[in-house]
Amino acid sequence: QKLKVYEERKRKLLAMEKDYRKQLIEAASKSSMLAKAMSTRKKIQTLTKACQKDSKFVEQCVTDYYNRFKLPAELEDDIEIIESHSVKEVQMTERLHRSLLKVWKSTAIQEMYKRRASFKVAQLDDSCTYFLKNIEKILPPARLQRKLYIDHYRPTLEDVLNCRKRTQGVINGMFVVETPSGKQAFRVVDVAGQRGARRKWIPFFNSCDCVLFVISLAGYNRYLLEDADVFRLHEALKLFNDIVNQPSIGNTPFIVFLNKFDLFRDELPTVPLSHCFPQYETDNPNALAGSPEDIKSAVRFIRSQFMKRVNDLHKAVYFHTTCATDTNQVDKIFSSVTDIVIQRGLAA
Repeated sequence: QKLKVYEERKRKLLAMEKDYRKQLIEAASKSSMLAKAMSTRKKIQTLTKACQKDSKFVEQCVTDYYNRFKLPAELEDDIEIIESHSVKEVQMTERLHRSLLKVWKSTAIQEMYKRRASFKVAQLDDSCTYFLKNIEKILPPARLQRKLYIDHYRPTLEDVLNCRKRTQGVINGMFVVETPSGKQAFRVVDVAGQRGARRKWIPFFNSCDCVLFVISLAGYNRYLLEDADVFRLHEALKLFNDIVNQPSIGNTPFIVFLNKFDLFRDELPTVPLSHCFPQYETDNPNALAGSPEDIKSAVRFIRSQFMKRVNDLHKAVYFHTTCATDTNQVDKIFSSVTDIVIQRGLAA
């Protein structure tokens, strides 16, 4: 609070100094302005003294903040060890193992990690959160106690599901699903979501039976890689508006996956939805931040933002709140999606 007061005083001081210079110039031709200029000068002197009084406190805050993120000198060798390894081909060794655990546990790295969402550049992929939280399962400290170091790590199904590979270009997938009416063949076209890749989507809209639109709820607290001033969720809304109202797919049902609900739920207590949508007001003002009521209200608001973009009031738009790494949930949702697609095929 004290820092905010100091910043406000500095802004006022700069504005006063600007006014004071103008008043002095006007006083050269209009004597009545001289008294006003002298009055402004006294205010500047008073405000300057107040700023000087708080300057030591501000300097200490800046120093403490810097020290909080400053990596200690004893980590330099460990950081060098980590940086010397290729991401694509890592041969785990005892030295690298120790360095990874040591750097991760350092106070500076933990502080940076807590504030990771506020960094507009060099953002961590969401999958990193899972692996960093489970680093001691992947690299157990007990392994370092053995005389002969052997890397015994074997990824679990959950580990594999939490890996992420960015879609490049267009990927076609064909698979057959057993349904009550017999075997049904499905063709899924996965397209890259980056701005530069979207022009490749248009040909596929002419022959699709259903559009699966996947967005990350955690995007309310993430910025675009292509534009560090744009929230990913804002970009998703803009893109949805462009696609859902395309005349060529006017009768095609849309299924919107509000994905990464787990990350959204974890971040909402500390970063409110108003961070991305200043106009947002919770349905229940008495609900605690991050409570079930608060989370439901936030999800309802996001759904409403997508529905506002749909021009055709009769258009079929279905919503599913998902966590793609929850296999049981995805299995149920997939059954629902296949029913929609099959019904669409029968009606055609």
